[in-house]
Amino acid sequence: MLDGISDPTDLGEPAFTTATLPRAQGLYASGDTAVAEVVQVPVAAISVPRWRAPIDAADRVYVALRVSVRSSGVLRPLLLRPCGDGFEVVSGLRRLRAAQDTAQASVPAVVQRLDDTDAVLASWHALERDGVTGEGLDAVYAVLLAGGLSAEQATETVAPLRILAPAPADERLARMETAENRYRDPLT
Repeated sequence: MLDGISDPTDLGEPAFTTATLPRAQGLYASGDTAVAEVVQVPVAAISVPRWRAPIDAADRVYVALRVSVRSSGVLRPLLLRPCGDGFEVVSGLRRLRAAQDTAQASVPAVVQRLDDTDAVLASWHALERDGVTGEGLDAVYAVLLAGGLSAEQATETVAPLRILAPAPADERLARMETAENRYRDPLT
């Protein structure tokens, strides 16, 4: 029994299948699904992938999640992958953000070795639900190309994603100034 759940594979959403993540290495022990070890991971050791849009803190679903996390902690494990000296969230970005906002020291997580393509595929539901920034869309497209998809296949794959409105003007100007400085000829 896992935290009051008699069937640890019944976590509220369909389990990933080999059809969903065809290239995932080590994700499945046998058959289509497996129960992985849940560990506590320090919140400070977890980063967000470049293709994920920021969480809207005013979203009513997120606000309800934050209230729940404040009173009970994070109940459902995040899916993480090793990244540098820490981890990168694959699934559970809203739970991570709620844990950060409520000063939780650690969160329950399952850590799997996934390459960029498998991480994008594993977070696809959230990408469809939350949308992506223009920069995030470029990152997803590049990951899919690097994963072996043709340009046509990658374009068809990302086409349904909702592109979020650009950042406020002052933030865009700051990014433009940074980019301008980065690419400016140092001799001019």
